[in-house]
Amino acid sequence: RPDLILTQAVCEVCAVPTASAQEAAASLDYEPRILSLDAHDLEGILQTVLDVGAAAGVAQRAEGTVATLRRRIEAVRNAVEGRPRPRVLALEWLHPPFAPGHWVPEMVEVAGGTILFGKAAARSYELAWDEIEGAGPDVLVVMPCGFGLEESRADASRHAEQLRRAAGRAIDSGRAYVVDASSYFNRSGPRVVDGTEILTAILHPDAFPGVDLGGRAERWP
Repeated sequence: RPDLILTQAVCEVCAVPTASAQEAAASLDYEPRILSLDAHDLEGILQTVLDVGAAAGVAQRAEGTVATLRRRIEAVRNAVEGRPRPRVLALEWLHPPFAPGHWVPEMVEVAGGTILFGKAAARSYELAWDEIEGAGPDVLVVMPCGFGLEESRADASRHAEQLRRAAGRAIDSGRAYVVDASSYFNRSGPRVVDGTEILTAILHPDAFPGVDLGGRAERWP
């Protein structure tokens, strides 16, 4: 008998959408509050933390959390300021390939990179392997939506030939990575700040040391 139900309107494929939550709640013998979270960029994600805090009656705690998250984002920006920005091929799905949207391109920008495919605050979109063949990024990041690190590694290995054609230089130079996408990149929650720090450690390891990639990201293959 929840008082508050959190749902989302970002993607109807990856998680329970608002309409389904409303339909389920309509069958109850009372009316819980339904709060739909619909963030599409980093600022929107921070606002949802405030929204949830207010709805749960802990607004002050949420404000403190957001202040901490903002400080961490600013620390990343400061660490990479003025540095060369590597060209990043980030892929949110491999069969078929998808360019990331929403907050992910912004995460790459904050972390000191330039994303090759994907537009901030817009939807992810399908690519063809032919479109990205020979893209020649400095860094490859494989982040399949909903996949943990082990699943991401296995998916990259299944598409090794296509990835090599798209990002052979990054692979040969040891700058190809698979990540725990489900935990740190795909979901519109506070851990995208962890994901941004992970990206910074990948793109500028000497500028942002101390980030433990263990279990969260690793070089591939």
